[in-house]
Amino acid sequence: MVIKTEPVSDFKIMLNASRLINISDFSFVNSTYFATWSYQMGFVFYQSLLLKIFDSVLFLKIINCFITSSICVLIYYIAKEFMKEEYARIVSLFYCFLFFPLTFVTVLSNQHFSALLIYLGLFVLISRKIGISDFKRYIISGVLISFGNIIRPEGIITILSIFIYFLFMLKKIGLKKVVKSFLILIVSYYAVFFVISNLFIVTGLSPNGLKNNDPYWKFVLGLNYESVGSYDDDDTYVLNDKDAALELIKERVMVSPLKLLNLFLKKSNIFWNTSTLSWTFNDYDDKTITILGNTYSINDIVSFMNDYNQKCMFIMYILLIIGLFNYSKKKNKNMKILILINQVFVTLGVYLLIEVQPRYAYFIQITTVILMGIGIEYICDNLKNYRKFIKNKNYN
Repeated sequence: MVIKTEPVSDFKIMLNASRLINISDFSFVNSTYFATWSYQMGFVFYQSLLLKIFDSVLFLKIINCFITSSICVLIYYIAKEFMKEEYARIVSLFYCFLFFPLTFVTVLSNQHFSALLIYLGLFVLISRKIGISDFKRYIISGVLISFGNIIRPEGIITILSIFIYFLFMLKKIGLKKVVKSFLILIVSYYAVFFVISNLFIVTGLSPNGLKNNDPYWKFVLGLNYESVGSYDDDDTYVLNDKDAALELIKERVMVSPLKLLNLFLKKSNIFWNTSTLSWTFNDYDDKTITILGNTYSINDIVSFMNDYNQKCMFIMYILLIIGLFNYSKKKNKNMKILILINQVFVTLGVYLLIEVQPRYAYFIQITTVILMGIGIEYICDNLKNYRKFIKNKNYN
């Protein structure tokens, strides 16, 4: 309510489209934007349902608050599967005070609800406390991840991570059970996507269903050396031109390995080590705020918040590395932690090739926050043991 973020760019286009649906105006479906990126219609339709309740941007932002609060709860429950309850609480609270997700609720992004659904699907898959059969577990998980993917196409990262987990567990679980489990999951996932996509086609809401009609575009941007893998207007000439896009991708890939490696390193820095609050504070340049009689520049406040966020991310990665190194030595560990670890590596691989923006790290940041709890647990447990050792030594 305090931060007045105006919808811009894709968010504005999708908001306008959601409002048009509610007055039965579907002319926008033939626009270049929705004809090319038809998969955006999932979120547009979901948003239109919310706007039917209250046609208010503030209402959408309040819904985002409930969604991200629920993500905090999910972080707690997923983390509790791999660490002591007290450390699951710590990582959940840590996420609460990360400025990026905290302030990003004011942005009408498709990332919020998508992340909630996908991580809810993950929780169902991972949890040892949910008393349901494996058959039901994989169906529910597949359905939730699929709905999350319909809102924003990131579910495939989780599906691929689960597939890699099953490959690792092949020897332990057995081929028959692995094939059966993954088939149930993948059939549920694609069945939901197929049905919903075809419903959009049949109703005329999206003639192309939920397809991405220009799959090469993200790779064109991701391999752009001038823009360091970010959006560049100069590349728009290849939009919806498959041959031109493939030729440009080929040209950008066929360079010296050193140049390609340099691009990958710069992109990784943007994605993993750069926080941006620019989407939230997109209209606050040169503005000030008065708190208790003192006037502060909004730009200075945002700069401080970005700096804080980056330091938190650095701490997060250090704790993650410490935790995973020591978790691997545990005898009775929950092997489903591999799904979360795989998500980190799959995301890393995917974003080396496609377009990057700092805000795209929203989804995987939830995983890294959970994994860092293992590092906190390791350090705290060792400190407790050290104190006991010193106490016993002094007593003796």
